[in-house]
Amino acid sequence: MIASPGDVTIERELVRKAIESWNSTHSRKEKTILLPVGWEDAFAESGDSGQDVINSQILNNSDLLIGIFWAKLGTPTSKHPSGTVGEILDHIKSGKKAMIYFSDQKLSPSVLDTEQYKQVRDFKKQADNLNLGFYRSYTSGDEFKSFLSKDLSGMIISNFHSPEFNSSTNQNKQNKLSLSSLSIDILTAMGESSGGTLARLDVNTGTRFHSGSNHFGNPGDPRSQAEAIEAVEELVHSNLIKLGVSGGDVYVLTAEGYRLIEEIEESSISIEFEHDISLDAALLLKDAVHGPLTFSSTNGTQAVLEYQSGEVKFLSHMEMTKFLKSMDELLIKGYYTEHVDESMKSSKGVNCKVTYLATHKGYDYAANSDI
Repeated sequence: MIASPGDVTIERELVRKAIESWNSTHSRKEKTILLPVGWEDAFAESGDSGQDVINSQILNNSDLLIGIFWAKLGTPTSKHPSGTVGEILDHIKSGKKAMIYFSDQKLSPSVLDTEQYKQVRDFKKQADNLNLGFYRSYTSGDEFKSFLSKDLSGMIISNFHSPEFNSSTNQNKQNKLSLSSLSIDILTAMGESSGGTLARLDVNTGTRFHSGSNHFGNPGDPRSQAEAIEAVEELVHSNLIKLGVSGGDVYVLTAEGYRLIEEIEESSISIEFEHDISLDAALLLKDAVHGPLTFSSTNGTQAVLEYQSGEVKFLSHMEMTKFLKSMDELLIKGYYTEHVDESMKSSKGVNCKVTYLATHKGYDYAANSDI
């Protein structure tokens, strides 16, 4: 349900468009279709007040409520400061999820109702005490759209999807998970961080995530950013992490996530992969079809990968270590050969430059692999 006073008509329309966009992108995969409804979709019934009609026809049948406030709190009812406030509180009281947004956009003094505006500010201050759950502020229509798109996906995946891994008993019994290696890296990094959190940063160069000293999604590298976003969605999908209560930019580990980390550390988890090389090595071998790959590092803590196409990928220390381990595996298996730049030291990871070339065996594997 879209709940708001009458001064945010643009935002209400943006919510409908965001839901339409989510459906076109995710509904088939998630097996979920969102239906945007609001007071506009209610029809008149004799004997009931307008608010009672909205509650019975719309509110009571809604799974998720998106509330929006700007300068007006709304019209008071017999039970609540406004109809919108009542919808939000009744919805949350019933145990359902809500996403509340407060606009900090500038107002023209000529249209400002100071009493209404004060009521909105007071309601926002009480948000924590009222257990509103998820809420945030926005300063422009574009920022609202950006927040809404991201928050909506996180909310649906976290709360309205039946996760494949919803039972630790089943996990332990099967002792296998079909998680990507990057998802496991992120999960492990969260376990090593002091708060068990993962923060999402949306900057001019794109989206990246960080947990403790580990970063995922390289600035200016759309591919690595897309992979990081996909990995985070996979972890949310698997009920291993979820959005924190205070905002939509920080993820926290679930109890299932903590249990899985413990099992990984105890080496009791087997990552299922039916090939003669590890999953990380197989994913790296996919790049064989793109030509030579040049690895260079000057300090042993970071590295750069250069592709024949001119694409450049920056590696963190964790990514560099994983790359070298996977490449060593491919070299041993005969899928790659290496050519060391003699003008630099050959100690891998420290002041070195190495060009890797796929062998015929490597090309054949990459071309025929179903990875």
